[in-house]
Amino acid sequence: MNEKEQLSEILQEIFEYADNHTGLSYYDLEAYAYENDKDHWIAALKHKQARRMIALYLRSRREQSGKPYTHPMRVSIQKAADAAAAYMRRHRPIYEMEEIADETVER
Repeated sequence: MNEKEQLSEILQEIFEYADNHTGLSYYDLEAYAYENDKDHWIAALKHKQARRMIALYLRSRREQSGKPYTHPMRVSIQKAADAAAAYMRRHRPIYEMEEIADETVER
């Protein structure tokens, strides 16, 4: 499967999730991807063309449903930022964690 086909498959998965969860913002999807270690979603959410397609799809779904976003935008943005930070901590190589522990002990 080439890169374009992989991206298309990932987008279908994201769209299916969005179809089953009304009122999602892009940041809600981002938080979900980070919280659930969906690396393939994270890559798609960072891909410039895919990001635009996802945002347009979510906007279209929200307009069709006539329902507001699930959370206020500032809450969704903060949740996404917190989820990204937690993801980075979980996926940081173990040797870096040991270096941080060593630095903490030295203080």
